[in-house]
Amino acid sequence: MQKHHARKQIRKFDAKVGFYVNKLPRSLDTFMRSFTFLGNPGPFMIVWAALVVFGFMMDSKQILILALVAILSILLILLLKRIIKRSRPKTAYVIEANLKDFSFPSGHSGGSLAIYGAWGLTVALLINPLTWWAYVLMGIFFLVPFIVGVSRVYLGAHFPADVIMGWLISSVGLYISYCLVGL
Repeated sequence: MQKHHARKQIRKFDAKVGFYVNKLPRSLDTFMRSFTFLGNPGPFMIVWAALVVFGFMMDSKQILILALVAILSILLILLLKRIIKRSRPKTAYVIEANLKDFSFPSGHSGGSLAIYGAWGLTVALLINPLTWWAYVLMGIFFLVPFIVGVSRVYLGAHFPADVIMGWLISSVGLYISYCLVGL
């Protein structure tokens, strides 16, 4: 009974948030597809690999810890997808993109926050004290995953709860990273 109530509340939440995201102008299609691309495994794994290489070049265990926790967050998201097995929304985008994997939690949203967020924390590690341009750079690293998540709902690839759970898992990972590296 309680499980059914929780599902009903999640569907209600998804419908309400999805309603507002779907009110965004369709002229944003190209913009949203571009940001969704930044959350694809290929691009964000290149960004992750660059973080690992940078960590080795800087001989920084802290940066390597950020990279490790980021990839562990992504692996947790992938594991949860297989355990929970929530179907994707039935949309033209899902059919067109031939998305066959599960929806919850969103790998694009969580993965992009894990990777780009790790770069944001790297900026905080390297630029001390933080300057205005460091804050701008960190803001960009954290804004990208936000737009990636919105793009996933906008395009119809995910329900809002999928995106939020992806962000939540990676936020916990970033907090753990933050604590481990002593920021």
